[in-house]
Amino acid sequence: MKQGRLAQQLITPATSGAPNAFKNKLVLSDFQGFDNPRAGNILQSIYSVTFSTVHDDYFVFFKERIEMYPEMREFLSRKLAGEVVVDLGCGNENIPHAARFLETLGASVYIGVDRIIRNPYQTAEEHGLEKIALLLDDSDMLRFVSNLPSGSVNFMLNGIDALVFTAMGGVGRYQEHLSEEIARATKNGGLVFGRGSEPIEEDLRGEPALSRLFVDLKRLVDPLDWSVDSFLFEKK
Repeated sequence: MKQGRLAQQLITPATSGAPNAFKNKLVLSDFQGFDNPRAGNILQSIYSVTFSTVHDDYFVFFKERIEMYPEMREFLSRKLAGEVVVDLGCGNENIPHAARFLETLGASVYIGVDRIIRNPYQTAEEHGLEKIALLLDDSDMLRFVSNLPSGSVNFMLNGIDALVFTAMGGVGRYQEHLSEEIARATKNGGLVFGRGSEPIEEDLRGEPALSRLFVDLKRLVDPLDWSVDSFLFEKK
């Protein structure tokens, strides 16, 4: 397995007292350090689809739920302090809001991934972000995740719903690969969370090979059992 120069820092965050000390030096290639043995099959499933993202106020809703429940916010703050969070299907308008939200939770790096990103060269500075690095990739979600080192990041998914996947030819293989690669790339003790991404949520909860890797913490995002479509998984 080949790893980029920051792979070890991703897996074991720096302990210098400034977890984002390296943030101004980051480039996307630092996160693309894995020779995936499944690359051929993954690329086939990517090339067979025409991808279009369906966006709604999924992120806004999820943020509001966290603000409703202090236990949830405290848990995320504790788990994401100094961490890298990959926002799959980030869209455009929510990028600065999502990054700022994660900054308040203590995350040190925000990576937004979506084919529809209009300007992937935005900087943290132009959005007034002081304590979190901002990186954007306008490539395919599966392509990006499949190149991440194993056990290296956390994931946020808002709005990767059935409409997104049913808009694709070869939907089954793409969804299957994406769920598996998310599970592989999530760090031990790391989180996969968000709202309105039922296909991935159902895979992580229902597929035996994946569900055994995660603890389902839906009770934290839905303590009153309202069956809302928010989810939270912690990798064992």
